[in-house]
Amino acid sequence: MKIRHLLRITAVLVVVLTAGVGQGVWTAAHGREIAAREQERARTAAREVGALLPLTQEYARTWSSSTALQWELKRQTLEAVVAEDSSLMPSSEIQLVRQAIQELGQRFERFVATQALPESDLTERKQALMVDQLLISAQTLSDDIFRWSVQASEAQNRSERLFMRAALFGLAALALLAQLLGVLVAAKVLRPLARLEALTEALAAGDLTARTTLSDNNELGALAHRFNTMAEALALREQELQEQVALRQESEHRIASSEQFIRSITDHLPVRIAYFDREGRYRFANRGACERLGLPRERIIGRRRTELLDEATLVVTAAPLAAALLGHEQRFEHAETYDGQTRVTDCQLMPDLNKQGLVVGVFKVSIDITERKASEDALRVLTEIFETTPDYVVQADRQGRITYMNPAVRRAVGVGMDEDVSRRTFLEFNTPETVARYQQEIVPQVAAGKAWLGESTVVVASGVTPVSHMVLAHRDTQGRIARYSSLMRDISSEVAARVELHRQQQTLSSVAEALPDFIAVIDAQGRHRFVNTAFERWIGRPREALLGQRLEDQLPPQEQETARPWMEKAMAGEAVSYEAESSLNDVLRHVQVNFIPLREAGGAQDGLVTVVRDISVHKQRESNLIRISERDALTGLANRQGFESFVAKQEVNDTDGVALLYIDLDRFKPVNDTYGHPVGDALLKAFAERIRSQVRPSDLVARIGGDEFVIVLTGVRSRESADLVADKVLAAAHQPFEVGSHRLAVGASVGIALGARDGWAGLIHRADAAVYAAKAAGRGRRA
Repeated sequence: MKIRHLLRITAVLVVVLTAGVGQGVWTAAHGREIAAREQERARTAAREVGALLPLTQEYARTWSSSTALQWELKRQTLEAVVAEDSSLMPSSEIQLVRQAIQELGQRFERFVATQALPESDLTERKQALMVDQLLISAQTLSDDIFRWSVQASEAQNRSERLFMRAALFGLAALALLAQLLGVLVAAKVLRPLARLEALTEALAAGDLTARTTLSDNNELGALAHRFNTMAEALALREQELQEQVALRQESEHRIASSEQFIRSITDHLPVRIAYFDREGRYRFANRGACERLGLPRERIIGRRRTELLDEATLVVTAAPLAAALLGHEQRFEHAETYDGQTRVTDCQLMPDLNKQGLVVGVFKVSIDITERKASEDALRVLTEIFETTPDYVVQADRQGRITYMNPAVRRAVGVGMDEDVSRRTFLEFNTPETVARYQQEIVPQVAAGKAWLGESTVVVASGVTPVSHMVLAHRDTQGRIARYSSLMRDISSEVAARVELHRQQQTLSSVAEALPDFIAVIDAQGRHRFVNTAFERWIGRPREALLGQRLEDQLPPQEQETARPWMEKAMAGEAVSYEAESSLNDVLRHVQVNFIPLREAGGAQDGLVTVVRDISVHKQRESNLIRISERDALTGLANRQGFESFVAKQEVNDTDGVALLYIDLDRFKPVNDTYGHPVGDALLKAFAERIRSQVRPSDLVARIGGDEFVIVLTGVRSRESADLVADKVLAAAHQPFEVGSHRLAVGASVGIALGARDGWAGLIHRADAAVYAAKAAGRGRRA
């Protein structure tokens, strides 16, 4: 019999036995519960009857209405206790108890009614008799209730005994059944299981030959069969594992070899490859990455990026790295400085995702693109040149089909900027003469590997245009011509210029003859190649006597010395101009001499042009204008320009023995505001006369602003000398001015500065600062 069937039968027996025992126990417990409830009712009734006896006696003594009320409440309680039928007392007996309670109540009512009778011996005897009857009835009722309590107690004892017997029987039956089940389990289950456990331990210890001979036709037999099957499978698995271990060892060896091979490949790639985890620790670095960091691989692996990279690189790569750690592949370029050089790097960051899609690290591949970047920049610049140049750039394939036209060509020939030019040929834009030259001259020359340079004509929207033309041939990898490039420049204006050149030369010659300037052309050896008529008159010799002669030979020695350095500069390629005095032919002139270099087409020096202009009249006028421009029209003193001109003529740092007085009139503005500018101008003229009379003729007095004056004292040996002049100026300023009918009082503040090592600029600055100090100190004083 199978174990599960045996267990099912045992379970049924246990259920039946448990049900029987449970029924007996429930019956006994139910009876006990009923008996206990009846006993509790009997006890309650006995308590209430017991309470009626003393209340009856108390009422007989006191005739208290409250005692009568308590007595009635106790009776009603007793009546409520026995109102329900009893399962232990016969219904007739319980009915007698109810009647006795009712009669007891009626007796008490009649007793209470005697209270209203007139007092007499008969009434007292009647009341005593009724009290005795009440007490006897109550005692009888108490006996009946006691009997009821005894019956309930006996019923409870019987129920408890029945409960104990049922419980003991059930325990004995369950113990017997458990013993029988234990014997059965030990025989049918435990001993076979023990044998299987021993075999399992042997199998766990490595004895894969352990087998069981158990063949019962039940679950243990099936388990034994599975054990044997498992043992055989384990033996087979052990064999497979040994084979797999051998294969794994071989694979690990191959992987190690492959890893070494891959590392060797990555070390020889022209890129920097690295891998770092989420914490920024390097887990891999190829040779390029190691060289970039300047450390061996063993000093890189395990360290953080922040320990190895410079601050600039960390800042540039922070944002792309953060994005890569969020799972977004990044590619960017940035500049790095290492080994003393700035290099441009193309950097790619690739997230490493696990099976759950989480980023566990980042692959970094960096390529040095400095040279490529430079090439791209150069190509971009070249493309921009082609796209913006006014020259014509055209490319055509070997069959003459156009592949590229720059914007200048498209505009010239009327082709749209977006129009496809691949269907056009170069024949459309070249004149028949140029096409013939292509066939006979241009193509053979570029096919021989030379560039062709020359002039040709092309057809544009406005007609035929002459161009300066260059043709190049580009070859493919097999050395065959793949395409042609033509670079052309519109030289129509140059060609027209050539036509005009001869006429212009004639015109220029006529103009040179007509000009009053003395013009000569001198060759590289310094000899006259051309002179005009005015030059002849200036030198005093005919043209025939001058051509081929040197200019220096025609000038007096002093003028030769003056001209020589200027001619040398002009012969070196510098256009120069200078002014000098000339006394040729006993005529004193102020002249302006211009030497203009002449160059050949190749840029070589080819002499110079001499243009001499008589500026005597101009010089006279200029001298007059300078005198006028450097004088103040109101006061006749030097103005600011005259003062600056005086300073400019001095040595910059030579202020030895110089004192500068900076004068600012006080309270001058109210004079202008009150009396008008004419009165103010008259006051300024009067003040100018006063201070001019206080200095030497060699000293400079200038009005440099509205009410500002300066005095330059020379030959000053001490501060006291300058202070003395300043005091005179202050006295002159404080003396009232009589202007018309007005008597005007102003004043002045004077700033004094003596020459020092800071030169004229420092002297002026210190004098200006000193006058401000004098004003700040209260005006009308020197500082």
